[in-house]
Amino acid sequence: MQGKTLHQSECTMTNKEVFEIKDKLLAYIKGLNLINPKKLTLDTLIERDLGITGDDAIDFIEEFAHEFNVDITSFDYSKHFGGEGVNMFDVISRLFFREKHVIHADMPLRKLADAIKIRKLD
Repeated sequence: MQGKTLHQSECTMTNKEVFEIKDKLLAYIKGLNLINPKKLTLDTLIERDLGITGDDAIDFIEEFAHEFNVDITSFDYSKHFGGEGVNMFDVISRLFFREKHVIHADMPLRKLADAIKIRKLD
């Protein structure tokens, strides 16, 4: 269940620290002016709701990591974000060779909040 990630990992943190992380992250995202701030929650999806994908996702995650001092050395972008534009080779391969389209799991802001807590994004 998506909604429990931060709560399961907060064992060593006080409620105040958990809320501070949430508030800092949401303030950071609000500052980017990507979405109506009233609609922004930890369940907001980075690609679908914020429209961040491809090269923009790489830039976003790198800036996030720098801002919050989070290690992203083992983060696999392809698991969470689509590529830039349409890859015609991929389309042709799926049409003619019946290759499966790789589906990625859109990442909620909750995962970034967890990464701030443990200083690592996987």
